[in-house]
Amino acid sequence: MEKSQVDMSLYDRGMDMGASFIHHPDENNAIVKLHQQFNLPMLDWNNTRWAVVRENDSMPYNQARVDAASAKVDKAFEAVLNLSSTLQRDVSVYTALRHLHQYQLIDDPLSQTFVAEQEFFYGSTINYLSAKYLFDGYMENEAPDTPDKIPAFGYTKMLDRIIQSSPDDTPLNILLDHEVTEVNVQEDKRVIIKCRNGQIYEADAVIVTLPLGVLKANDVKFTPDLSTKKKGAIKRVGFGTINKFALEFSHRFWSKDTQQMTVAPQDIADRGKFSILITFHTVANKPVVMTYAVSQFGEDSEMLSDKELKDIGNQAC
Repeated sequence: MEKSQVDMSLYDRGMDMGASFIHHPDENNAIVKLHQQFNLPMLDWNNTRWAVVRENDSMPYNQARVDAASAKVDKAFEAVLNLSSTLQRDVSVYTALRHLHQYQLIDDPLSQTFVAEQEFFYGSTINYLSAKYLFDGYMENEAPDTPDKIPAFGYTKMLDRIIQSSPDDTPLNILLDHEVTEVNVQEDKRVIIKCRNGQIYEADAVIVTLPLGVLKANDVKFTPDLSTKKKGAIKRVGFGTINKFALEFSHRFWSKDTQQMTVAPQDIADRGKFSILITFHTVANKPVVMTYAVSQFGEDSEMLSDKELKDIGNQAC
């Protein structure tokens, strides 16, 4: 539910705190179908209006340099993909790039910007990403057949309609502040769910959608215990950190036709520091950008104050 929250403080349509876009919005897209079913408006988003700019002065890079850097990073990741099936043991993507003598070819600020974009897509830094199980979804998704769309009033409107339109016209009963502490499957297959606030519920079946971090922390007791295979998978699989921010400026410093900017840092150590900027001036009618903390900065940003984050954002832009 947290991913569907909308912050209304910036403009009247609100900024999604989680997912914002509808990718590949064709007739087979379930989210598009739901918006059409409920007569909810969607805004077109032309993600081809894109520029790569320098940190601090926001001057655009020469397009030929941008294309060359992007191609180098794509080639480096393709080399890791080709290596993955031959690996006897797993290593990080960073280690694989070093082994393949590819990392030194992309060890410059402009190329590292595209490394950050790959990390943004995969959801983690290359230091944590698995080379053995790397998949090529990035290449498949970087050039959608149709422009993206944005729910005009955020994803919460769609969820509200879903909650209110159950098959028997009875609104779904969603209980907040009911932290589950135990899921107990009885011998007769009934399921008992216990909550920290003392509430106990009985059901014929339960679908568990707990975050991976909760499962890793063993905060919920399962009876019978999860299988060794499932517990091993929970222990081994990892997850990254991407944080999302909205920044409002005193004036628009980008072209009115630009809907996305990639900021190339001066120092490669700053990879992922607000390097992806999505401009929302056409949606919000205000100089607002949505940006992300990715790479190692994704984790680091969680320890920073709002003022420190604003200062970094102003420096990057």
